[in-house]
Amino acid sequence: MSLYGFDDESEKTEENNVTEAEVNEVTGVNELTPETEETAVSVDCVDYSSGDVPTEDIEQKEKRRRKFEKKALKITKDVISFMLIVVLAFVAAIFINIYIIRTSNISGTSMYPTMQHGQTVLISRVPYMVSEPEKGDVIVFDSSKKARTFLRDIGEALRDNTLTRIFMDKKSPVEEETFYIKRIVGVAGDEITVKDYTMYLNGVPIEDKGYSINDDGTAYYPYEGMSWKVEEGYVFVMGDNRINSKDSRIMGTIPIDCIMGKVVKE
Repeated sequence: MSLYGFDDESEKTEENNVTEAEVNEVTGVNELTPETEETAVSVDCVDYSSGDVPTEDIEQKEKRRRKFEKKALKITKDVISFMLIVVLAFVAAIFINIYIIRTSNISGTSMYPTMQHGQTVLISRVPYMVSEPEKGDVIVFDSSKKARTFLRDIGEALRDNTLTRIFMDKKSPVEEETFYIKRIVGVAGDEITVKDYTMYLNGVPIEDKGYSINDDGTAYYPYEGMSWKVEEGYVFVMGDNRINSKDSRIMGTIPIDCIMGKVVKE
């Protein structure tokens, strides 16, 4: 019995060994030693915990970063250039409007028949940068007689310009209220008097031919016996419509430094 039993155990052990080997062969599982285990891990896995990144990835990211920075810099330069052009154009427009040329619409009939109500004229300050106002000049001036200052010029240029008229489609209320257009009759050193319903300049009758005036002398009737002495830095002005004009006969002489400019085109 014991022999039978021993042979039986050996047979079972052999059977078990074969079965385990067969299982390993079928499943592909091999017994790993510590060395092979470590090798397998090192081959199958890459540890980035140390911060190491493949050189190719770093170069790609650097190229993308440089490309983005270059594009952003170009956009910034374009925006700055555009803003600079706008600012320079604005400053140039203001300068031109104040000193070189500007438009003005006539309101009223004080310059009739030379100029009509609603007519647009061009005004320039350039002529008076190189010379003094002269008799016969048609000028636009501030009726408040306040001296022209840079800040006032800037403010009025912003409120009253061609763009304002285009978009507002009307004349600036500032200009309607304060700016007058008249003709210079007397300059510094001249004396104007009214006698026998006739106006005299330095003792000589003023030539009124071509201007609106009644033959009976009523244009000067209210000023009979009056006289005006034009001081240095002032001018004496009148409207071409002598019958209906608020000018130096009522306002007195006009300071030169309140003149907006000379009418260069009627």
